[in-house]
This record gives sequence, C-alpha cells and structure tokens, in this order.
Amino acid sequence: VDQTRGWFYTLLAVSTLLTGKPAYRTCVSLDLVLDAEGKKMSKSKGNAVDPFDLIGTYGADVVRWHLLVRPLGTPLRYDPKDLLEVRNRFFGTLLNVYAFFATYANVDGYQEDDPVPLADRPVFDRWLVSRLHRLFDEVSKDLESWDTAHAGGRIADFVVEDLSNWYVRR
Repeated sequence: VDQTRGWFYTLLAVSTLLTGKPAYRTCVSLDLVLDAEGKKMSKSKGNAVDPFDLIGTYGADVVRWHLLVRPLGTPLRYDPKDLLEVRNRFFGTLLNVYAFFATYANVDGYQEDDPVPLADRPVFDRWLVSRLHRLFDEVSKDLESWDTAHAGGRIADFVVEDLSNWYVRR
C-alpha cells in the first residue's frame, strides 16, 4: 500500500512540476490482495498469483470485474472459485443472452435502423426498459458515491435475474 501511495504521489508531483496540471483527477486504489486463507500474497511466501495466468484463464474483463466490484479500500481474499463464479454467472449469462438475441434477430431479419416506438412494444419489453432506466439511475448514484460493490451487484442482478431469468425466459 505504501509503494502504491508513493507511486501515485510521485506521478502527481512530477506532472504538476512539468505541466502545471495533475496527472489524474481521481485515483482508485484497491487494498491488499490476500490468499484464500487471508494471508498477504508475496513472492517470498510462494502464494503470489501471476496476473497474466489469471487473464489467460478467465479473461481480462472477469479479472477487472472481480477486483472492482467489491468495497473499495478493503482487502480482497483471492480464491480462483470466485473468478470462476464471476465468469460463469455474470459473463456467461450475458454471453448466452446475446447469443439468444443474435440467433433470433438473424432469423427474424431484425434491422437496428428500424426502431419500434416504446408505446408500441409488448408489455414485457416496456417492463425491461423501465428496469433498465432504474438500473442506470441506481448505478449512477452508487458510482458517484464510490460504491462499486453495490453498483456491480445491481448490474449482475439485472443481467442474471431481470434480463435472463425473467425477460428471456418469457
């Protein structure tokens, strides 16, 4: 944590000296990453994880989501099962919904440039649009207060529960 704080302070100081402007306006710093037993990860203890292996196995988006969708400033216990759950539950569901849409959009000859007015759409479509607008408002409020855990949870719940389990199944 001290090395990270020092690095960002150095970026700020050097940028201000050279350009008269800060290098960044906002900085989000995560806390320590711990192993599954709650011990600090380090190379010397042999419990460090290679981030490139994680990205190769689970994908960069899954790793980013797992790191940022939690309370900021709190230690993270790393467990590969958590990344697997994020990949399968959230990203897998999102991919399946998209594949479902793409399949039937192609069959029906859907054209993006031919929108149907909201008032003319079926009640399920209007319900989903309403839920989506509520999600925008709630996530925006969460992010304005730096509550990434609630914002991410809301997005995941929308994708899994509202979009996939409720809307697509009907």
